[in-house]
Amino acid sequence: MAQQSDSEKFRQTFAKRLRQAINDFGYTGREQKALGELFGVTGQTVQKWLDGTAMPTRDKMPRLASILAVRRTWLEYGEGDKRPSYAISEQRGSAYKEDDIIELKESEINLLLAIRRLSQQDREALEHIIMSWSGLSTG
Repeated sequence: MAQQSDSEKFRQTFAKRLRQAINDFGYTGREQKALGELFGVTGQTVQKWLDGTAMPTRDKMPRLASILAVRRTWLEYGEGDKRPSYAISEQRGSAYKEDDIIELKESEINLLLAIRRLSQQDREALEHIIMSWSGLSTG
């Protein structure tokens, strides 16, 4: 059995991270055509990326990372955290204290990603339900 070259290992480890990010995004990886449309490439190209036989071009990598809500350096090289650190403040406006900042959990980020995949009509209905249950105004 032949040893893998460094470039083959690099492509295989990239493919593993890409599959992980795609699964987190709610796809199985079998929807190459839909993923291709999402990424702006063909389904065949997505399949090659997932097989580890090809890599996205450098100009495609930021788009993939952005769509999948992962850090580009993690996706491309496996460096650093998978996701950017997200934080929000319960205080509206620009004046808030450090204590007001809330870190988003992985499950909350995944929920937000799932909401983004809904149709506009479904998102609006869900927003209405959540705001109603929480006692907040949809203003």
